[in-house]
Amino acid sequence: MVSPKLNPGFPRLSFRDNKEARAVPLYFYSTVDGGSVPDHVGTEQPDDEAALNAAVSFAGEVMRDSPDVVRSRTGGFRVDLCDRDRCPLAVIRVLVDRSPADQAARG
Repeated sequence: MVSPKLNPGFPRLSFRDNKEARAVPLYFYSTVDGGSVPDHVGTEQPDDEAALNAAVSFAGEVMRDSPDVVRSRTGGFRVDLCDRDRCPLAVIRVLVDRSPADQAARG
C-alpha cells in the first residue's frame, strides 16, 4: 500500500494564462467500510459540484471494481466528502439490504 503524503489542506495555486493566480479548491474523499480510510492528500476540483460528481463516480468505481467491499459483512460502504477545512459537504452511502428470506437461506 502506498502511503499518501500529508497535506495541510491549503489550496494550491493554479496559473491561468501566466497572468493571474487563483486558488484551486481542495477536497478530501475518505472511505468507510467497517474501517476508515482517511484522505490525507486531497484532490483539486473546480468547485463543490465537481467534487460531488467525483465522489459519486468514485463510489461507482468501487462498486464495479470491488463488489466484495459492497457485499461485506457491514453491508455497504460510504464516501465522506469534505472541503479544505475538513467540513463535511456530502456523504455517499452504498447499502446492500438483503431480504430476510435471503438471510435465512444463507444462514
